Amino acid sequence: MANATNVTESSICKVTSVSSQSKSEHIGQSLCESANTNNGKATVISSFNVENFTTNAVYLSELLGNVDILAIQEHWLWSFEKSKLETFAAERDFCTTIKCTDEYDPISNRQRMRGWGGCGILWRAHLDQFVKIHDDGNERICVITLDTKPKPICIVAVYMPCTGSKEYDRKYEQCFDEISELTIKFAHHTIIVLGDLNASLIRKQKTTRDKVFLASIQEINLCVPRNYPSSHTFFHHNDKASSQIDYILAFNDSNFFIETDIYCMSPLNLSSHVPVTANFICNLHATEKTDVVNTATMNRINWEKCDTLKYQRLLDEKFNSLDIASGTLDEQFQNVADIFKTSAEDASEEVKKRRVRKLKPWPMNLRSLCHDSKQAYNIFKQDGGNKCETNILWVNCKLAKKKLRQAQRQLDANNRYKLYYEIMDSYTSNQKLFYKLINIQRTGQVKKLTKLVIDGINLESSEEIRDGWASYFEKLSTLSTSSSFCDHQHQIVKRNIQNILTLQNSGNKGMQYATLDEVTAAINKMKNGKSPDELNLMSEHLKCGGQIVPIILKALFDRVLQERDVPEIFQSGIITPIHKSHGKPLQDPNSYRRITVCSIMGKVFETIHMSKISPDLDRLQNKLQRGFTKRVSPTNAALLLTEALADAKDRKKKVFVAFIDASKAFDVVWHDSLMLKLFQSGVKDEDWFVVYKWYQQMRSKVKWDGHFSRAFDEQQGVRQGGILSPTLYKLYINPLLDWYQNKHLGLRIGTIHIASPACADDIVLLG
Repeated sequence: MANATNVTESSICKVTSVSSQSKSEHIGQSLCESANTNNGKATVISSFNVENFTTNAVYLSELLGNVDILAIQEHWLWSFEKSKLETFAAERDFCTTIKCTDEYDPISNRQRMRGWGGCGILWRAHLDQFVKIHDDGNERICVITLDTKPKPICIVAVYMPCTGSKEYDRKYEQCFDEISELTIKFAHHTIIVLGDLNASLIRKQKTTRDKVFLASIQEINLCVPRNYPSSHTFFHHNDKASSQIDYILAFNDSNFFIETDIYCMSPLNLSSHVPVTANFICNLHATEKTDVVNTATMNRINWEKCDTLKYQRLLDEKFNSLDIASGTLDEQFQNVADIFKTSAEDASEEVKKRRVRKLKPWPMNLRSLCHDSKQAYNIFKQDGGNKCETNILWVNCKLAKKKLRQAQRQLDANNRYKLYYEIMDSYTSNQKLFYKLINIQRTGQVKKLTKLVIDGINLESSEEIRDGWASYFEKLSTLSTSSSFCDHQHQIVKRNIQNILTLQNSGNKGMQYATLDEVTAAINKMKNGKSPDELNLMSEHLKCGGQIVPIILKALFDRVLQERDVPEIFQSGIITPIHKSHGKPLQDPNSYRRITVCSIMGKVFETIHMSKISPDLDRLQNKLQRGFTKRVSPTNAALLLTEALADAKDRKKKVFVAFIDASKAFDVVWHDSLMLKLFQSGVKDEDWFVVYKWYQQMRSKVKWDGHFSRAFDEQQGVRQGGILSPTLYKLYINPLLDWYQNKHLGLRIGTIHIASPACADDIVLLG
């Protein structure tokens, strides 16, 4: 067993294996100062069962200063608290991937019970460009790969189930089965498995778990590193038991690591485990640069620091010299967008170079308790280090640790309550802060997609997933027919559309242009802080521009009606797939909702157009349609169901209820049929023709992982994100609700027909 080294100046002590290398080369600082200097030098990887990072944060912070990659095991953290560890790591320039006990069945944040096994991997931020996260394994297994030469490295962090019932033994074997599958999947990688294995290789009287552990690593060719220390890694809090159960293993190569070490118990370490660490040579592989044309990175303007008076003055100067009537419609919209962007950039403060974030110091009482714990530990070691309950110095060490643990728990509780109070106070006083705090609470529950499965094909790289999304949405947007589709009706609708186009008057007689007040009102309706559109414009570009903006937009919108054309930027959109959650599979594309970011100038035009055509459409809307309707709450649809149940109970009758949710309802709307219904509703002339033209040549591209996919045509569907989309969908589905009512089908309360209350595409049938 290696000799113990007492380092009184530092809170971290180590037990080092036999090695001729100087420990100063590996201890006290990271060996990977930059991506370039990492090549050909040692990378420090470590594993540590922190038990509860919130009550062991001081020690974990110091440990991160000594490693490049850290696998942690944590059994108090839940999915809704992931953001706490992610923020903690980010403040120390580390990236993370974390799996909690409730990874695949999240609990409510109102529950705070003890977990039973979660793990994570932390790596220095400059290594992030070489790291890929994989979603393999259960909640006890985390997997990342490191892009290195000549072979990539696969790092598998595990937290094996502890001993106990037969159920735990079964789960233990299941974990090794998953590790075995990983060794097959990543056969062309150098594989490192590390973590709390909850079994020992050095115990003289081997338990059943020890035998399973030994047989399992032999079966899948996992090797203990050469000269691995024989010291213990786990020390029970009662001081009566200890063992070596934390390991770093290499697949089929006991000489992969150049050095392996085990830490001594530190006066700041409040876990019953100590870290194990190893060094290996890391030659990082530089990835090729992505084509900048497809880059979706957009410089967002900080409007709180923008000089709005200067912005308005610049717009006045540039727009007054712009001839709106010249050039094509597309050219003028592009010119206007460029003026908005350049003026906002010129009026904003110069973006300062990002500074390294300074860590917030620990509270004074916590620093004082850390000092007391170190001092008690040093006195105890100088006296010989006899661990027994009659040794007052050992009792003082344990008491100092207990106080330190209580202080860290109290600090975490104070921060948690402080956050709750800030959320409650900001709800009425500062809505922006309120939603910011709410998003912080939700951050840890958002899972990153690492594998997409389309038509049975696994897509794992960022480029593959992005292209896969484009192909999936293109297929969804392609008009197709089925055996249940009436071809005769299809031909009738197409002929009717052609007749409408022939009858439309090409002149401008009776044309109604938008007024400046209508344009101004539409601009003010736009919400702040939303994602920029394809031209990198946000609503703030329009709302902060002063009186010149409505004048310019009105001139552009008048040209749209005069020329009976729609600019390409109105027809183009950026698709972002949003996971629906509720336990739906992350890798299944059907578990996602397609949200489209549309042109901000196009949304202003839609808002104006909506006010013009909505009276005709509202007049025809079925009374049972409660979704996206002005001055009507969707809860009214639920009220009808409640009243139906109450009435049936009073009359001692049965009620039959069928809940219908149309699959991909917004995505498969037939354009020709929609345009025919729009014309039949009373929308005529330019008002109808502009909508028709808009939907004839719609195109979209997918934004994924900071880059755009190829563009593709949208032959069917209405965009989730467009102003007109909900109204057009309700118009499309309205004949179905009318049919139920006209046929007198379904339930009535007295003489009132309530058989099909609906909220957009969600319909309830009552009988």
